[in-house]
Amino acid sequence: MNGSNTPYSSTLKIPKLFQPNGSMPEEVQVFSFIPNSTVTQGPDELSNAPLLPVYITIYVTILNIAIFVVGIVGNILVILVVSRVRDMRTSINLYLANLSVADLLVLLVCQPTALIEFYAKERWYLGQTL
Repeated sequence: MNGSNTPYSSTLKIPKLFQPNGSMPEEVQVFSFIPNSTVTQGPDELSNAPLLPVYITIYVTILNIAIFVVGIVGNILVILVVSRVRDMRTSINLYLANLSVADLLVLLVCQPTALIEFYAKERWYLGQTL
């Protein structure tokens, strides 16, 4: 068994695809005091983290916003139609309205959280609860 003061070491190979213009090393040394664990960067090393290309950031942002807007509008419309039109109040449509409420709650909690996590660059700003 390894002593508590001796870190385990492994080498992480970075594929050429993720090395824009050769600006990143081909191998990175990773240390951990726990065997078979994944080590993330500490707060002082975050500024050295490689940035994603701008086009990926734009695509991810636009896609997240589109999913959010379409999901919110679509689910609200389903809920409104089922609740206001008397002929639409069948058991199947009430079930679909219930699914729309659940999907609306998931969209309102998870989609902004995913976008915040994408921009946070290895930091978590939403506290211990989330």
